[in-house]
Amino acid sequence: LFDLENEDTLCQEKWIEHLKGRLTEEKQIDFAEQLESVAYVLCGEGKISFEKFCEIWHAKGILDKLYRLIDTDSLHQVSTHQIMEFISNLTNARPKTGFDKSSLDRLEHLFRKTVGNEREIRREDFKKIVTSKNPFFTERVFQIFDKDNSGSISLQEFIDAMHQFAGQSPEDKIKFLFKVYDLDGDGLIQHRELQHVMRACMDENGMKFSQEQVEDLTMAMFEDADPYNRGAITYEALKNQLEKHGGLLENLSISIDRWLVPLPQETTRKVKKPLPHQLTTPYLKNNYVYLSFLCLFVAINIGLFISRAIQYRESNGFVILARACGK
Repeated sequence: LFDLENEDTLCQEKWIEHLKGRLTEEKQIDFAEQLESVAYVLCGEGKISFEKFCEIWHAKGILDKLYRLIDTDSLHQVSTHQIMEFISNLTNARPKTGFDKSSLDRLEHLFRKTVGNEREIRREDFKKIVTSKNPFFTERVFQIFDKDNSGSISLQEFIDAMHQFAGQSPEDKIKFLFKVYDLDGDGLIQHRELQHVMRACMDENGMKFSQEQVEDLTMAMFEDADPYNRGAITYEALKNQLEKHGGLLENLSISIDRWLVPLPQETTRKVKKPLPHQLTTPYLKNNYVYLSFLCLFVAINIGLFISRAIQYRESNGFVILARACGK
């Protein structure tokens, strides 16, 4: 799930950055830092092999803390739905992005730069500014943006669409996804339309399934969403289906912002050498009893050393040192 490039190893820095990007709540951040510390102890600064990956997850306290993260209601039991939703979010390669005013300004500049002296952007030019790996989605998004079916998109249509999908809520995602699925625009999703788009969604999100598996998944989802055998899925049926399976929405949807928002220019930064494991926050939290005892032990010995040195202060330096050391 993490080794998307099939390299049989994980780049430790990229993996940790990915986890920190997905685990953003306070308890989740603490868990990510603990994973980072364990990974550094087991692998140093090197890459993570499958064997080391297993050792990381079986290290003391890791699975226990993972369970408590999934058990958000503190019921001391978790459902398969909770587990799968957490794993889906944790392993999702899609960056969390969104639109803001600067993004929209950059998009308008990108549009004007692409069309030049023209007032509308044509299909061929639109494909140049969309970063989707799948031409199917490029075509569908163009069709959705081209509201008047003129074969080109005006600046107003482009900006209106961007504002519409800015910071998509789950319901916005479902509405847009329904438009993508409804290939013939009749307000219903047929079985063949669902299968075609599910295959495209999986390819877009880096999910690998055989044709038979896609057919089985499509059939299962279609039958669940169409219990009365009407032969088609309405918007409400799709909405209920995706709301019931939150992780499914994340993996079977596509995101406009991920395609069209220009990525900020990367700034060169000096890579900091990680702190020794014993100085990291997770280590200090997990070993505070031992560290407290150690501090107390050292403080007592320093006190004894000073008191003995004062007691023999009239003697020469060698005697003072020897007595202070307990001789």
